[in-house]
Amino acid sequence: MNADFSYNIPALLFPTISLFFLSFTNRFVAMSQLTRNLIDEYQRSPSKEILLEIKNMKFRLKLLKNTQIIAIFSLIFATLSTIFLFWERVNFAKSSFGSSLLLLILSLVLTAWEIIISTNALEIELKSVEKFD
Repeated sequence: MNADFSYNIPALLFPTISLFFLSFTNRFVAMSQLTRNLIDEYQRSPSKEILLEIKNMKFRLKLLKNTQIIAIFSLIFATLSTIFLFWERVNFAKSSFGSSLLLLILSLVLTAWEIIISTNALEIELKSVEKFD
């Protein structure tokens, strides 16, 4: 199949990646607040459990940072694809768009990984509360 490669194709990624950035920002704000609360709690009453939660948050923040950086590069490659189309360099445009899609997939995989870690942490918290039932 030989479909025409037009401006519309890479432009499809712009709103998608913008929504991801909104989601990333919301996750970052929530994680930052939780991290600050954990640090305050640890300073008031140091415990091994809280320290493990802080280490978990540190890993999740690194994961989120890498997810955002990869999404930024995905947006850059989508933009380059549009520029290459403007310059009538269709093969470069297709390569840039393909790279953009691969980076977006990688960003989604990292997001899924962070969600799994986050969910596991919440399940541990819920189990600790269930002991009191």
